[in-house]
Amino acid sequence: MLQGNSENTEALVGLGELFMQAGSWDKASSFWQRYLKLESQDEKAIYHYAIALLNLDKFHESVAQFERLVAINPKNYHGYYYLGMIHVYYLDDSSKGKEYLQKVIELNPDDKEIVGVVREELAKM
Repeated sequence: MLQGNSENTEALVGLGELFMQAGSWDKASSFWQRYLKLESQDEKAIYHYAIALLNLDKFHESVAQFERLVAINPKNYHGYYYLGMIHVYYLDDSSKGKEYLQKVIELNPDDKEIVGVVREELAKM
C-alpha cells in the first residue's frame, strides 16, 4: 500500500501498530514519525510514538512527545504519568517527576490502577 502511496495514513498506522505489537520499536517509531508528519495533532499517534521512543531508550525524545501530547490535551493523564515516571527513573529529576505525577492526581482520572501507582510513587518521594 505504501509503494503506491507513501502517505497512506491507514497503512502507516497499521504498520506502526503491528511493529509495536512485535516489539520492533525502531520500525514502529519510524512509521509513527512518518504518520505524524501528515497528522501532527493525532493524540493516539503521538502517544504511540512516545512509547516507541521510550522503549528505544530515547528518553529526551520521548519526553518531547509526551510534552507535545499534554500541550494538545492538558487532560491526558497518561502523558503526565509517563512524563513523571521518565523524569524520576531515567532523567534523575525527581522534582520535575513529582510535578507531573501530582498533575495525574489533580486530574483525578477514573483509572484507579494508574492513580494507585502514582500515589505509591509520590509516597516514596
